[in-house]
Amino acid sequence: STHLKANANKNRFDKAVVAKSRSDYWDDLDAAVEAERAVHGQKPLKAKERQPVARETKVSRTDPESGYMVRDGKPRGFFYLDHRTVDGKLAIITDTFATPANVHDSIVYLSRLDHQRERFGFDVGAVGLDAGYATAGIA
Repeated sequence: STHLKANANKNRFDKAVVAKSRSDYWDDLDAAVEAERAVHGQKPLKAKERQPVARETKVSRTDPESGYMVRDGKPRGFFYLDHRTVDGKLAIITDTFATPANVHDSIVYLSRLDHQRERFGFDVGAVGLDAGYATAGIA
């Protein structure tokens, strides 16, 4: 992704508490565990209730859809992220998607990949990602 500066003053914000959910990752992981247990004739595990982690964040007063970005080597402030996917063979941009800058790259990656596979009928054989996408959910 590329960061794009929002038209927002980094010193004019309100604080809000938001839930940081990993429910998609947990649901997929639980389904994989249950499938593996079924193959081995094991009983299903008891369902666990997981509560999202709450964290405090800054919300811009002038552009509340932007996100406050804090990354090493980058300026701090309100930004958007422009996520782009490029075909490796022809160097054509096949997808672009904007998020607030406080949304991690890995959060939108899998849904955007699925979107392209469905829309264009891509038969994805391999992907190239930088270290920012090295998360358990993507692995």
